[in-house]
Amino acid sequence: MIVLDTNIVGTFSRIGTLDLLVVLFANDEIGITSAVYAEPVAGVREGQHFLQPAVELIEGG
Repeated sequence: MIVLDTNIVGTFSRIGTLDLLVVLFANDEIGITSAVYAEPVAGVREGQHFLQPAVELIEGG
């Protein structure tokens, strides 16, 4: 299992390449902690809309 932190999720979301993470780790399970999920959700709520794709990807499983 690959466990991602907020820095990786946020960076890939900012540059519009979250799909690259899925491709890179296609043969692995990707996981995050509840805190890593909470941070981009809070960021979107505060106007950091570049994080919305990260939230959608996480919520989509």
